[in-house]
Amino acid sequence: MDEGGDRRLAEIRLDDRPEDGRWPPGRAGRPFGDLDPVTASEALADLAAAAS
Repeated sequence: MDEGGDRRLAEIRLDDRPEDGRWPPGRAGRPFGDLDPVTASEALADLAAAAS
């Protein structure tokens, strides 16, 4: 990636096992609908801040 170039986030996945630090092929993520409202709001706020 070029320094200062545009960046594109192609995919967001929720992981209920972050302790292993990997995302192997075939591993299913969790739907945002599984999150409680407060956690969903915080996750979306973090994504919005990263996009700005």
